[in-house]
Amino acid sequence: MGNQQVSLEDLFEIKQVPGYLHDGLGNIYSLKKSGTLQKLKLIPHGGKSKKTYYRVKAAGRLWMVHHLVLMELHDRCLLKHESGNHLDGNTKNNKPCNLEISTHAEQVAHAVQNGLYCSGESWAKARGLLES
Repeated sequence: MGNQQVSLEDLFEIKQVPGYLHDGLGNIYSLKKSGTLQKLKLIPHGGKSKKTYYRVKAAGRLWMVHHLVLMELHDRCLLKHESGNHLDGNTKNNKPCNLEISTHAEQVAHAVQNGLYCSGESWAKARGLLES
């Protein structure tokens, strides 16, 4: 999807980061440069679990895409003890319906309950520390 196919009416304004919007599919757009709509490049970032999270450079810093989407969805900044949880376990799926605000403890409980968490030998294999 190119920028010419996206209109402002289809985007959600992230009020906490003025001049930035998202499309509900995990893409972030900027109106900052020259007043034209610009889709920002998604920057892959490997998390501690070796899952890929997407970040964007916006307002002079790097932001996790799911945090920006949650900020718009809940009309507030995340608190220090809060983070974004991907309900389906797919860290690349940044649609609002797949995200919730949670604490680290709630994320671990969600992962265990839904079979997304591994430990012991499975943990070491997932991180390439043991041969499969």
